[in-house]
Amino acid sequence: MSNIFRVAFFSSVLVVLFFSVNIIYDLAIPYDITEKVNWILSKKNEEYNFAVLGSSRAYLTVHIPTIEQALNGKGINISLEGTAYPEQYLIFYLFTNQTRITHLLFQIDIFGLDDSTFSYPYHEYLYFPYIYNGNVFDSLLDNCGYRVYAWKYLPFFKYAEYNSQIGLINIMKAVRGLKPVFDESGSLLIEKEWDDSTVKNMKPQVFAISEKRLKYFLQIIELAKKRNIKVTMFMAPEYSAIYKYQTNRKDILRFYNNLATKYNIPFLEFRDKDICEDKANFYNAGHLNKKGALLFSDRLAKTLRTYKK
Repeated sequence: MSNIFRVAFFSSVLVVLFFSVNIIYDLAIPYDITEKVNWILSKKNEEYNFAVLGSSRAYLTVHIPTIEQALNGKGINISLEGTAYPEQYLIFYLFTNQTRITHLLFQIDIFGLDDSTFSYPYHEYLYFPYIYNGNVFDSLLDNCGYRVYAWKYLPFFKYAEYNSQIGLINIMKAVRGLKPVFDESGSLLIEKEWDDSTVKNMKPQVFAISEKRLKYFLQIIELAKKRNIKVTMFMAPEYSAIYKYQTNRKDILRFYNNLATKYNIPFLEFRDKDICEDKANFYNAGHLNKKGALLFSDRLAKTLRTYKK
């Protein structure tokens, strides 16, 4: 009987310990604003004239001050690197739950509806501190399956499983007061020269349309409409040499255009020769460098100003 008591006592101590550490992690990790999800969700009760949403092709491409000057208003870049539409929907939902924006600039990817693109399209572990929010839990459940119940109800389980990606390191960054690599508007423009390897190693690809990615793409638009947020879809420049490898590029563009028409949304595709045919504007085939990003941002700003009139 004494052995049973010892086991029960030791187990109880472990549960209390794990439960306590779990609470500390949940409360402390959001203070690590070097992680962009935490930085975005630290913005509360603010008003923005516009927000930019998308993958790295928006995060690394749009110079917010240039757009602010054109639209005469305050903006923010809530784009996340390496993310597909399901995670983009989640961050957009959470952000607009606690802030107010007037205009969403939604950057779309030619490959964005294909489930095979992005090596890690949904960064579930970044939302662990927010898992008790019902909408976060539902999103995690839809994208990660039933193990989400273990993350929510087993103390510390989620942080133990992803200990190399989230946890103590974030708390240490928060304690040290480290600043983000991105600028105060949420963009990161990279000063980097052209790398030819992305084109040399490229093979022809047919992009599929995934039901799940399409579902979340449409949810972003529908949520914006529901919250009276104007939407403008745009596609940031790509190096023109890769078009020939995008076998069904025209079909995908037509699909996006049809959706834009259906929802009465402007769709801006930027294929300007002075940008897209000049390697000096890119650091790889899909991403502009700082020089190219500033050039494109000016072009985007002028186009948006025309629409504003």
